[in-house]
Amino acid sequence: MKKILLIICLIVLYFSGFTQDTLSINDILENVTEPPAKINEIYNLDVINYFEINDCNTPLQKKVYFQTQDYQDKLNELKELKKEILKKTYFRKGTNLFADSNYDLTKGGFYICLDHVLSDQNSVYLKGIPTKHGYCDRIFFVPANEENGLEIEKNSNPIRVSDDLDSELKESNIVVYLLFLISGVENAKYNNSKYSTDMIVSNKNRIIVANQSSGKIYFDKNYTYQKPRPKK
Repeated sequence: MKKILLIICLIVLYFSGFTQDTLSINDILENVTEPPAKINEIYNLDVINYFEINDCNTPLQKKVYFQTQDYQDKLNELKELKKEILKKTYFRKGTNLFADSNYDLTKGGFYICLDHVLSDQNSVYLKGIPTKHGYCDRIFFVPANEENGLEIEKNSNPIRVSDDLDSELKESNIVVYLLFLISGVENAKYNNSKYSTDMIVSNKNRIIVANQSSGKIYFDKNYTYQKPRPKK
């Protein structure tokens, strides 16, 4: 009986490892989606701004509109949309982030700037991702062995459409994907700002570095935000 259980465990481990090694970025992206343009309005059930209702600029106009059937119908629609956004996993895509980054032989990886993909202009504040301040506000380290480092360097530059030097540049094959879930709303200061504001936040995030042409994944890690412990 023990031998049978051992064989079963070895088979499970083998196929688990096989699945992980052969998983491509395309497999992962099948189950995620880009966040809707008005995700803040949906989460906050902001009927007026989501549906762009006219003539609701003053407190009195809003009070009168809130008592109408049209408002109730649109509010119920937003409530259903909110249920949906809380179920989904979203992603942001960062391109050409390795173009100006050389492999660090001492650290064994790349330092890249995540300012653009972590910008609060993207509607959701992703917390818990370990970054540091330097040549940009959000520097992130991507570890990689030298074999993968060579592949990343060779595929990190933007691709020119034709041999013409004035031709359009396409994004490089090496892409950073940030996957996240909606955790709630917090009053937070973003990127060392002096001012705080209510923001939709994600406390569970995943960063993937992959070749969007071949589908190969070079880095894949989950990050969960942990609240700082109060000082004694």
